[in-house]
Amino acid sequence: MIRILHVIGSMGSGGAEAIIMNIYRQIDRSKIQFDFVVHTKKKAFYDDEIRALGGKIYTTERYNVVNYFSYKRYWDDFFTKHSEYQIIHGHINSSAAIYLSSAKKHGRIAVAHSHATKNTEKSLRALVFLLSTYPIRYIADYFWGCSRQAGIDRYGIKIVESERFHVLKNGIAAEKYIYNAATRAKIRTEYNISDSTYVIGHVGRFTFAKNHAFLLDVFMKIHQIEPDSKLMLIGKGELEDDVRKKVRDLQLESSVIFVGQVKNVFDYLQAMDTFIFPSVFEGLGISLVEAQAAGLPCIVSENIQEEAKLPCGLVHTLNIHDGADAWAKMAMKLHGTERKNTFLAVKDAGFNIQESAQMLAKFYEDILQNKIDSMVEIK
Repeated sequence: MIRILHVIGSMGSGGAEAIIMNIYRQIDRSKIQFDFVVHTKKKAFYDDEIRALGGKIYTTERYNVVNYFSYKRYWDDFFTKHSEYQIIHGHINSSAAIYLSSAKKHGRIAVAHSHATKNTEKSLRALVFLLSTYPIRYIADYFWGCSRQAGIDRYGIKIVESERFHVLKNGIAAEKYIYNAATRAKIRTEYNISDSTYVIGHVGRFTFAKNHAFLLDVFMKIHQIEPDSKLMLIGKGELEDDVRKKVRDLQLESSVIFVGQVKNVFDYLQAMDTFIFPSVFEGLGISLVEAQAAGLPCIVSENIQEEAKLPCGLVHTLNIHDGADAWAKMAMKLHGTERKNTFLAVKDAGFNIQESAQMLAKFYEDILQNKIDSMVEIK
């Protein structure tokens, strides 16, 4: 059995974590097993499921520059003790230059994975992140991205055009997202939403990238036009308190539903009528793929990658600078749109989780075999 070590911040309910878990559920675990190093001691959303699937979870401190030497020492000690991990798959880029360098020093295969495009936030934190991630392109053996652009922004065009870079589409179990009227009624009843209420939906962590503040501005405009409307927000995150405060300031408490973290996002999508996704930046936007799989009309920002837009006519792109009024006007235009069965479109576009899992499994087996072959040649 091949044991792959995934390095990530935590196994919470974000997009990167969701795609890892989707693949983990599908991959042949008699041949390939996933273990994790996370940067928190707090229990995360997927921890119990990981252990139930046979995975191990190790913890380390979060890298903050000041702890450079202790962080580096942790990885050197880890690889000395754990020779069972020959492939290190890194998903947390801020410290990848450190742990992937340590992996290489100990003779392991280093894989870097980009789940996001360029951060457009103007801050010292964003600058530090850019500087700390730049060396990865000179360290890792192989590179993955959720889209070509995510690879370019993180590793540069030279890497992306090489044979060492691959795109792993964020596959989903598309059959679970097919529109189901009974599930729609069940979720709406649970949240006391009438059948006639216009429900705007969003799925994503409460972070700067997801642009919840603008989403609330848009919903405020929609609510002024159609008082029988609600906004359903799925996710958690560091800016949730800020979002809740803005909801109170706009006096929308009775019209905004904070669902929290859920594993059955596909059920909640059934209860929505229109999906709004005004991200400031995205690696791909797996939530958008899921929304289209559920047959929802979608309004998205200009920052969403083209690869995430399926050829089924459900995506409408607007510029954030067009303002909340323009977005609300589009949302009202889409009100009453008939749901589509987009299963074949999802599958044909390559977002089938079975294909993603098979692709990654073959990659792991091939690179490990290449390493074994090269060692034999040296001897």
